[in-house]
Amino acid sequence: MSNKVYEKVLSAWAKETRASFSPEVRKAINLASYDLHFGPPCASDCADPPTDEHGNENEWSGFSFDKACKTIKEALKDVVPNTLYVNTDSEYYSEDMPCDIECPVCEGSKIDSDEDTECTNCAGTGSIQDNEGWYQVERKDLIKAILGKELANYV
Repeated sequence: MSNKVYEKVLSAWAKETRASFSPEVRKAINLASYDLHFGPPCASDCADPPTDEHGNENEWSGFSFDKACKTIKEALKDVVPNTLYVNTDSEYYSEDMPCDIECPVCEGSKIDSDEDTECTNCAGTGSIQDNEGWYQVERKDLIKAILGKELANYV
């Protein structure tokens, strides 16, 4: 497996998924990540308060770390699949399990026309599993890809 390609495809999926969240959920992710790394906003001198994607300063205003995590968890429940399939050859991802492809020798007929016997290439099934380059990514790893390893542990 090409780790760079795998990470690139998974990162593209995570970016697309993050973009689909409501502004409230994106704010909760931003604030919870900030809180996790620096403590509550404005409670320390180690960094500037977090900003949104437009550079506007965020405020907790009604959020706590626990409430932010709960908001994020609810949003993930509706968006993140149990499994994602990533293909590193075509740099493609899908929630659907990869399908078998038609056998090129018997063209799906299950019979080798040259020998008039059961096709040995596909063992008489008419199709061949196309698992080359496909990797199964579990939900917990998908959540880590969206939120980062640290925040994912709290959600």
